Amino acid sequence: MKTFLTYLDENDALNPMFSYGGSSTGPGMDQYVPVADLNAKKQFLGTVKSLNLDGNNKKIKKSDLDQVEKYADRIFASLGIDVEFTRHFLDRVNDTRNQRQITVAELTRLFKQSFKKYGKKIAQLGPDAEAVINDMKTDINMPFVLNLKGGELELVAKTVMRKKDFKTSGPKMSFENYINEKRAKQAVSQGKVQKLVTAHGLKFKGKVYKEIDMELVKINNSTEMVTFNIIHPPEIFGNKPEISFKALKRGPFMATDTSKINEAPRIPRKKGQPAGSDSHSDLYTDENPKGTIHGLKFATVKDAKASVSKIEGSGKKHAHKIQAAIAMEQRAKEMGKTAEAAVYRAYIEKMKKITKEKGE
Repeated sequence: MKTFLTYLDENDALNPMFSYGGSSTGPGMDQYVPVADLNAKKQFLGTVKSLNLDGNNKKIKKSDLDQVEKYADRIFASLGIDVEFTRHFLDRVNDTRNQRQITVAELTRLFKQSFKKYGKKIAQLGPDAEAVINDMKTDINMPFVLNLKGGELELVAKTVMRKKDFKTSGPKMSFENYINEKRAKQAVSQGKVQKLVTAHGLKFKGKVYKEIDMELVKINNSTEMVTFNIIHPPEIFGNKPEISFKALKRGPFMATDTSKINEAPRIPRKKGQPAGSDSHSDLYTDENPKGTIHGLKFATVKDAKASVSKIEGSGKKHAHKIQAAIAMEQRAKEMGKTAEAAVYRAYIEKMKKITKEKGE
């Protein structure tokens, strides 16, 4: 019986585009280069010592709060905001009504997560605005006011308290875990592989692609391998890479951003612009306009059927027709057009049978 590692070794031999090892152009799909920072532990311990992060039951001192303020000033400086604490803040942070001592680590997290999720929104509130930052994980609430001082916005943390279901009449900026919210957008979320996945900045068959859009085909639980069908870019359309479940969880594989579909207008590529540039195109757009099948729709079942007929009679190659149908099916699905998507799926399955017959 082969072990999983043996399977991976043999699978890599059969699929050299997923090889391990170094590359002058960067890592390939299913290829990871571990990086170790030998100073990380030393730096972390120094931070713990200076900020008293290891003391969950120790009262916060003025010197601790000064360190938190310096940290908050550094991250909010990019928004032109200076952070200040009131005299009352230090008394309230050590108040027994909090039930459990508020720690420096929790305050640091409060500013870090709120900056990531609400930083720009806070800056847009303007002078004299008031709101509450609420960490749902720790139940810590921090009411603040924005003052204009010397031409700079000053975020004044008025008080702080640990209280579940904190009530306020003003705006409440709540978060639970910004990092986990980002991870929810990854290829694997809560143990499930997303239907549409995009690989970012990875190499396939010797070429590095900015984005590779893939559709889930099957999952082999015994080998822990996931098979995808590449649907974009056109030059590698139809390839079916196998990627380990472990790699999908750790690598630069994200759930496809379908919000771009049917929202962002087509921006034609100008002369001299390279393919894949951010200055043109949009998700699932053909970089070769001459090859595009125009006029495809999915508003109604009738539109979908007419579009399938248009694809069929377009004179394009077999693979190109399938690509066009898959793109339209996914767009229909994302817009909640189930019946319309089914029209495209029926045509895709029909074309798959033809592909199989040709292979036989």
